[in-house]
Amino acid sequence: MNNGFLVKNRFQEIYLNCGEVLYFMKEMRKVFIYTDGKKLWEYGSIDDLMDRSDDRMFRCHYSLAVNLDQIRSFEQDCLTLANGITLGMCGKALRATKKAWKDRLSSRG
Repeated sequence: MNNGFLVKNRFQEIYLNCGEVLYFMKEMRKVFIYTDGKKLWEYGSIDDLMDRSDDRMFRCHYSLAVNLDQIRSFEQDCLTLANGITLGMCGKALRATKKAWKDRLSSRG
């Protein structure tokens, strides 16, 4: 299990702890990494970041992966993260994310 990973682009290299990450979002050729206080990016794919992160991260959509430990609630068509950000998604992705979240909560005791 990885505790963190390096985010690299042509301007910076930053080591992030997996617990800091809220979500990854793919836009064009860049993947944005959102934390509570930062919006970082690198060229590549979400798959690359998923390979470097740990099991907290769940790929819920081709362009979105969320940190299951940061999810606080689910609504009809969105989920809310610990810092109050809401992420909208289709029903299929939301159901899969909710199931993964519940499985993670039950496995932690």
